[in-house]
Amino acid sequence: MPSGWTARIGADQSFQAGPPGTPLMRIDRHPGAAGALPSPATLRSGLEEKLGADALEAVSEEQEEGFSLISFEVLPVPGADGGGAAPSQPGVLAAKAVGRDLYLCASLPGAGPADVRSIIRACRELTVRAAP
Repeated sequence: MPSGWTARIGADQSFQAGPPGTPLMRIDRHPGAAGALPSPATLRSGLEEKLGADALEAVSEEQEEGFSLISFEVLPVPGADGGGAAPSQPGVLAAKAVGRDLYLCASLPGAGPADVRSIIRACRELTVRAAP
Protein backbone atom coordinates (compact mmCIF):
# COMPACT_ATOMS: atom_id res chain seq x y z
CA MET A 1 0.00 0.00 0.00
CA PRO A 2 1.33 3.48 -0.75
CA SER A 3 2.88 5.41 2.10
CA GLY A 4 0.32 7.47 4.00
CA TRP A 5 -2.66 5.42 2.87
CA THR A 6 -4.98 3.80 5.41
CA ALA A 7 -7.19 0.75 5.00
CA ARG A 8 -10.63 -0.25 6.18
CA ILE A 9 -13.23 -2.92 5.52
CA GLY A 10 -16.32 -1.48 3.84
CA ALA A 11 -19.90 -2.23 4.85
CA ASP A 12 -20.01 -4.68 1.90
CA GLN A 13 -16.89 -6.47 3.24
CA SER A 14 -14.63 -5.04 0.52
CA PHE A 15 -11.11 -3.91 1.39
CA GLN A 16 -10.76 -0.17 0.74
CA ALA A 17 -7.63 1.97 0.93
CA GLY A 18 -6.49 5.50 0.24
CA PRO A 19 -5.40 8.66 2.00
CA PRO A 20 -7.16 9.09 5.36
CA GLY A 21 -10.90 9.52 4.75
CA THR A 22 -10.65 9.09 0.95
CA PRO A 23 -10.81 5.54 -0.37
CA LEU A 24 -9.23 5.34 -3.84
CA MET A 25 -8.83 1.55 -4.16
CA ARG A 26 -11.21 -1.33 -3.62
CA ILE A 27 -10.44 -5.05 -3.48
CA ASP A 28 -13.12 -7.74 -3.46
CA ARG A 29 -12.35 -11.38 -2.62
CA HIS A 30 -14.14 -14.21 -4.39
CA PRO A 31 -13.36 -17.42 -2.45
CA GLY A 32 -12.58 -20.49 -4.54
CA ALA A 33 -12.84 -18.58 -7.84
CA ALA A 34 -9.18 -18.45 -8.91
CA GLY A 35 -9.97 -20.74 -11.84
CA ALA A 36 -12.41 -18.12 -13.18
CA LEU A 37 -9.76 -15.43 -13.73
CA PRO A 38 -11.35 -13.02 -16.24
CA SER A 39 -9.45 -11.98 -19.34
CA PRO A 40 -8.81 -8.28 -19.98
CA ALA A 41 -11.55 -8.42 -22.65
CA THR A 42 -14.02 -9.73 -20.07
CA LEU A 43 -13.02 -7.01 -17.60
CA ARG A 44 -13.49 -4.38 -20.31
CA SER A 45 -16.85 -5.78 -21.40
CA GLY A 46 -18.16 -5.72 -17.82
CA LEU A 47 -16.99 -2.15 -17.32
CA GLU A 48 -18.52 -1.03 -20.62
CA GLU A 49 -21.83 -2.61 -19.57
CA LYS A 50 -21.83 -0.47 -16.42
CA LEU A 51 -20.51 2.80 -17.90
CA GLY A 52 -21.56 2.55 -21.54
CA ALA A 53 -19.44 1.56 -24.51
CA ASP A 54 -18.59 5.17 -25.35
CA ALA A 55 -17.51 6.09 -21.80
CA LEU A 56 -13.95 4.73 -22.06
CA GLU A 57 -10.90 5.74 -24.03
CA ALA A 58 -7.20 4.90 -24.09
CA VAL A 59 -7.86 1.40 -22.83
CA SER A 60 -4.78 -0.76 -22.44
CA GLU A 61 -4.90 -4.43 -21.57
CA GLU A 62 -2.41 -6.72 -19.90
CA GLN A 63 -2.47 -10.40 -19.05
CA GLU A 64 0.05 -12.75 -17.51
CA GLU A 65 -0.16 -15.95 -15.50
CA GLY A 66 -2.76 -15.40 -12.77
CA PHE A 67 -3.24 -11.69 -13.49
CA SER A 68 -5.42 -9.59 -15.84
CA LEU A 69 -5.68 -5.82 -16.06
CA ILE A 70 -7.25 -2.98 -17.99
CA SER A 71 -6.30 0.65 -17.49
CA PHE A 72 -8.44 3.35 -19.01
CA GLU A 73 -9.71 6.91 -19.01
CA VAL A 74 -13.37 7.57 -18.29
CA LEU A 75 -14.53 10.28 -20.65
CA PRO A 76 -16.01 13.42 -19.12
CA VAL A 77 -19.74 13.96 -19.10
CA PRO A 78 -20.93 17.46 -20.04
CA GLY A 79 -22.44 19.34 -17.12
CA ALA A 80 -26.22 19.05 -16.78
CA ASP A 81 -26.44 22.84 -16.67
CA GLY A 82 -24.78 23.11 -20.06
CA GLY A 83 -21.44 23.95 -18.47
CA GLY A 84 -18.13 22.46 -19.45
CA ALA A 85 -17.26 18.83 -18.89
CA ALA A 86 -15.07 17.67 -16.05
CA PRO A 87 -11.64 16.30 -17.02
CA SER A 88 -11.35 12.62 -17.91
CA GLN A 89 -10.74 10.28 -14.97
CA PRO A 90 -8.00 7.61 -15.03
CA GLY A 91 -8.89 4.18 -13.76
CA VAL A 92 -7.88 0.54 -13.48
CA LEU A 93 -9.68 -2.75 -13.08
CA ALA A 94 -7.60 -5.84 -12.38
CA ALA A 95 -8.02 -9.44 -11.30
CA LYS A 96 -5.48 -11.63 -9.54
CA ALA A 97 -5.60 -15.28 -8.58
CA VAL A 98 -4.02 -15.96 -5.18
CA GLY A 99 -4.17 -19.57 -4.07
CA ARG A 100 -7.75 -20.75 -4.66
CA ASP A 101 -9.25 -17.25 -4.45
CA LEU A 102 -9.80 -14.47 -6.97
CA TYR A 103 -9.27 -10.83 -6.03
CA LEU A 104 -10.77 -7.99 -8.07
CA CYS A 105 -8.98 -4.65 -7.66
CA ALA A 106 -10.42 -1.35 -8.84
CA SER A 107 -9.62 2.32 -8.60
CA LEU A 108 -12.39 4.50 -7.21
CA PRO A 109 -13.52 7.94 -8.41
CA GLY A 110 -11.03 10.61 -7.40
CA ALA A 111 -7.92 8.51 -8.06
CA GLY A 112 -5.32 10.39 -10.07
CA PRO A 113 -2.67 8.97 -12.42
CA ALA A 114 -0.13 8.38 -9.62
CA ASP A 115 -2.83 6.70 -7.50
CA VAL A 116 -3.76 4.41 -10.41
CA ARG A 117 -0.09 3.39 -10.81
CA SER A 118 0.04 2.62 -7.06
CA ILE A 119 -3.18 0.58 -7.29
CA ILE A 120 -1.79 -1.43 -10.21
CA ARG A 121 1.39 -2.14 -8.23
CA ALA A 122 -0.61 -3.11 -5.10
CA CYS A 123 -2.82 -5.50 -7.02
CA ARG A 124 0.06 -7.04 -8.96
CA GLU A 125 1.96 -7.62 -5.67
CA LEU A 126 -1.10 -8.79 -3.68
CA THR A 127 -0.33 -11.66 -1.33
CA VAL A 128 -2.44 -13.16 1.43
CA ARG A 129 -1.19 -14.46 4.75
CA ALA A 130 -2.94 -17.37 6.39
CA ALA A 131 -4.88 -16.53 9.55
CA PRO A 132 -3.02 -17.48 12.73
